[in-house]
Amino acid sequence: MNQIMYIPHKTKVHKAVLWSILFVSVLIIIGSIFYLCYLIFKDNKRVEIANYIMQPSRISTLYSSSDKSHDDINYDGVAYSIGTLEVPSINLSLPVFSELTDDLLKISACHFYGPKKNLIGNICIAGHNYNDGSLFSNVPNILVGDYIFFTDLNSNSSQYTVYKKYEIKSNDTSCTSQKTNGHKEITLVTCNNFTGNRIIIKAISF
Repeated sequence: MNQIMYIPHKTKVHKAVLWSILFVSVLIIIGSIFYLCYLIFKDNKRVEIANYIMQPSRISTLYSSSDKSHDDINYDGVAYSIGTLEVPSINLSLPVFSELTDDLLKISACHFYGPKKNLIGNICIAGHNYNDGSLFSNVPNILVGDYIFFTDLNSNSSQYTVYKKYEIKSNDTSCTSQKTNGHKEITLVTCNNFTGNRIIIKAISF
């Protein structure tokens, strides 16, 4: 008799547990959908801004008659591109900002040391590795012998051949050396998100 009397109570508890699990599951699903939409929005925003600053009308402003330094010119708070970086082997084509900040790195590649044009010296360019195919995510797949192209705002394009690929500690700045034996050189820098090191791609223009 006692067992029969407790069955309804157990059934109610069981239903309450199932409803709780269902409620939590729905919340997780809704939260996941919102988070996915947020990530898509952020990625689209990065692409939108990158495309915006590469419009010819924006770039041509840099060469208008003005005494203001090109490096100081901004448009709506966004730094201008100094040119275009292309790596055909990984289908990479990105504008390069004239300076490096955390906010700019979220949008595109950033110049952080060396000449800003195809001149003798070592052009150093950094980019985020999101491990999702965007920005510098595929830079670790570049191989020795691949070509890198940099086109500055004067439409001068130089072809660089990758001759070295290696990793360094995050506090190692040796890759920025300007001792290039009279050659034009370009250095791409991104993160190895698994080791915390920096992946370095070195290329030279003969």
